[in-house]
Amino acid sequence: MQVKVIERTFRLVGENELFAQFTFITSGIIHIWFPTTGLQMEAHRNHIHIQDSTIIYTDGLSSDQHRALWSLTLHSEDIKELISIIS
Repeated sequence: MQVKVIERTFRLVGENELFAQFTFITSGIIHIWFPTTGLQMEAHRNHIHIQDSTIIYTDGLSSDQHRALWSLTLHSEDIKELISIIS
């Protein structure tokens, strides 16, 4: 089985220009790296929900449970591209 990797840099919403490097792997894993801080996060696409321009990671909790382990809000143009990649 061949693995395809897609890398994109997206802008986060905030006071300063914040960027995160997203790596999408065909197995469904999304790896997120923040180059300015070194912080890294990883999630399976089945464990995230997208609401408006916000990625919400729930680690598999059902959507009626109002708990997120983390969330990121992207600029509207970037969230559209992210959705097309993970679809």
